[in-house]
Amino acid sequence: DFVDLFDPLLRPVNQLALGPGSRHFLVDLAKFRGRVVASSGQVRELVSSARGWEGTIEGIEGTQGVVLLRVPWRPRAVSLDGKVLAVAEYDKRRRLAWLKLLVSAKAQLIQIQF
Repeated sequence: DFVDLFDPLLRPVNQLALGPGSRHFLVDLAKFRGRVVASSGQVRELVSSARGWEGTIEGIEGTQGVVLLRVPWRPRAVSLDGKVLAVAEYDKRRRLAWLKLLVSAKAQLIQIQF
């Protein structure tokens, strides 16, 4: 399984046809060991444990963003700057969670409880 960083939805794929002019930048999920797989902004990890994760995200003001995280199980609670944020999608088999949010130029705090 791979995640193509050029895909704005950061969807995992297990097959990819390469053709003339195609471009892909892939993350191999079998070898990836971190918590943040990919994001549409700059993410800084502050705390990562078996019980939760905390970090900041910043990017281009007012753009729709996505953060793809490798998680031990479905998050129980997620917040962005103290406000409840829903998990957009969760893939139990791959242990991936997608967060969708409005990106800000100033750092926003993401907190997740597992």
